[in-house]
Amino acid sequence: MCTISIINNNLFSNNLLNSFQSANIKHHSIETALLAVYDHIINAMGRQQVTCFTLLDFSAAFDTID
Repeated sequence: MCTISIINNNLFSNNLLNSFQSANIKHHSIETALLAVYDHIINAMGRQQVTCFTLLDFSAAFDTID
């Protein structure tokens, strides 16, 4: 068994993952994450709460890694 599988099994069995975790989770994807964010925004707006959505692009940060 690879190290990633061991770590994932440990995280699942000890309930250590955030409920909003989407990366590296079976049957979760960017669509799952986007739907959750969209739902939170729409619900906050419906409750007339101040709503802010900020996107950060870190892709260029990895251009300097060999």
